[in-house]
Amino acid sequence: MRIKKHQSSASGTGGGEADFKQRFLPHAQAMYRTAWRLTGNAQEAEDLVQEAFLTLWTKRGKLNVSTDAEAYCRATVRNLYLNSLRRPSMDGTEDLSLAANKPAGANGGDLQEALEQRDAAQLMLALIRRLPEAWRIVVTLRDVEGLSYDEIATSLQTTEGNVRVLLSRARKQLREQFKRLDNYGRNSK
Repeated sequence: MRIKKHQSSASGTGGGEADFKQRFLPHAQAMYRTAWRLTGNAQEAEDLVQEAFLTLWTKRGKLNVSTDAEAYCRATVRNLYLNSLRRPSMDGTEDLSLAANKPAGANGGDLQEALEQRDAAQLMLALIRRLPEAWRIVVTLRDVEGLSYDEIATSLQTTEGNVRVLLSRARKQLREQFKRLDNYGRNSK
């Protein structure tokens, strides 16, 4: 997309607007793909991208994106999504992934097994939400979104080694907590 330099905005930023459009608008499709992968819903993905552009626009004077603008844009989308998960929904229910909300018996298997799988998925999501923020973000990016260690390191502006350490610690804590809670539930019957 080519942006003409003589375009001006209603707020009078002029060159700032052209620079913003040149740096960030070419990454709109990558931002949308990331948002759609996170939300699983086209309308929510569009809203998330719109919110990301608004955030980038608001902070345009303070941004120091010297390396990979696409990674920065995608990280903005992910961070906004993760922030939205922390906020309770308007109806008082929590937003759970499709796996956790899958109807019991959807795989055609045993109803009891389906209920246990759904409960385990909901428990794991709750445990992920309780992780320290850095761990939660790395687990979400790697295990939910399927990003590579390098992509995560670029998005979070850290080293690949640090990403591996954070992920290892987060997974260890998740395993321990899940095992403890799962065993508690089985032993209390």
